[in-house]
Amino acid sequence: MDIGGSRIHTLEGAANFRDLGGLSTSDGREVRRGRVFRSDALYRLTDSDLNVLLALGIRTVIDLRSTEEVRNYGIGPLEKAGIWHVNVPLFYDDPIMAASMVDEYIGLLRHVRDGFRTIFGHLAEDHCPLVLNCFAGKDRTGITSALILGALSVPDHLIVADYALSEQHMARHMHIHRASHDHESLDTLPAWLMAAPTTMEATLAAIAEEWGSVRGYLKSIGLSSDELERIVSSLTASAG
Repeated sequence: MDIGGSRIHTLEGAANFRDLGGLSTSDGREVRRGRVFRSDALYRLTDSDLNVLLALGIRTVIDLRSTEEVRNYGIGPLEKAGIWHVNVPLFYDDPIMAASMVDEYIGLLRHVRDGFRTIFGHLAEDHCPLVLNCFAGKDRTGITSALILGALSVPDHLIVADYALSEQHMARHMHIHRASHDHESLDTLPAWLMAAPTTMEATLAAIAEEWGSVRGYLKSIGLSSDELERIVSSLTASAG
C-alpha cells in the first residue's frame, strides 16, 4: 500500500501537497489517482509549481481558509493559470477555545455544515481534478480529506495514516511561510503542528458515535444517495 511515495508531489512554494488517490477501499476498490489532491496554502507557488498543477490537469482549487486569511495573503498565481479558485471558509466564531484538536474538528463538523455540503457538491458535480487547501494542509484539509476518504469506504487505519503524513511536512511548511525562521529551529514541532494518529483515530470514533459513520454525517448535512453514488463512481475504480 503506497501511503506516501508516489502520492506526494514536491513543490517549491508548498510543502504538504499530495494525491488522495492510491488508497484501497474496504469493498475491494481503489481511490483513483489524479482526481483529488490536498495541500497547504498555495499563494507562494512558483511558475514551476504552476506547471506541475497544470500537468496534473487541476481545474479547481477549493480554498478552506477564512475570508480574512484569503484577504491578507491572497491566492497567488492561480488565476493566471486559469485554475478556478473557490473559497469555502471552514471557520466558525467560537468564544470558547477548543480543548483539543479532536474537539476542533468535531466543532467544524457541527458548525460549518454548509461549508462541507458545498465541498461535496463540487465533488458530486465532478469539478475534478481539484485540490483542497487551507494554511497548513493539516487540520481543515485533514478533516475534509478524512470525510472524502470515509465516503469512499477507505478503512479508518488508512485515513489515519494519510492524516499522519502531514506532520513530516510541517517543518518545511513553516520554513516556507515564515522565511525569517531558521529551518533547524523547527526540528521540534509545537503541539499545534503535530498530526498524531491518535487525533484522527479519536475524531473518527467521535463521528461514529454522533452520526453513526462518515456517510451518516454526510447524509445529515443533506448529501443525497445519488450524489454519494456519483462521487464514489467518479473517485474510485476497480483495484489492480
